[in-house]
Amino acid sequence: KASEGEARVLITVTTDIDAVRKILEPGSSSFEERLETIDMLTASGIKVGAFVGPVLPMNAARVAFELSKRVEEVHIDPMNYIFQVRDTYRKYGWQRWLTGDALENVKEEFSKLLKVK
Repeated sequence: KASEGEARVLITVTTDIDAVRKILEPGSSSFEERLETIDMLTASGIKVGAFVGPVLPMNAARVAFELSKRVEEVHIDPMNYIFQVRDTYRKYGWQRWLTGDALENVKEEFSKLLKVK
């Protein structure tokens, strides 16, 4: 076991929707696999946080709830390359996720259960 303070890991979480992950992040770990990684690291005595970014289409309440059982704080980052994904978002009807309102809604949902940075 690592003693407290030796290491801190941020696990990136972008979406809990598998179809979104497969389109925007093909080959990446699923939401469930990322949660399992957090659990494994925590069981090893490593402090773990979550980095939610870029914010992709998600069920923010579910993601916040699952993370709140495992971490105390999250760092949230917006989509920084909108021009590269705009057409894909239009194709799948996800345009609202490119707005500042969507980001603020995610932050608000997460703030109910977690410390948001």
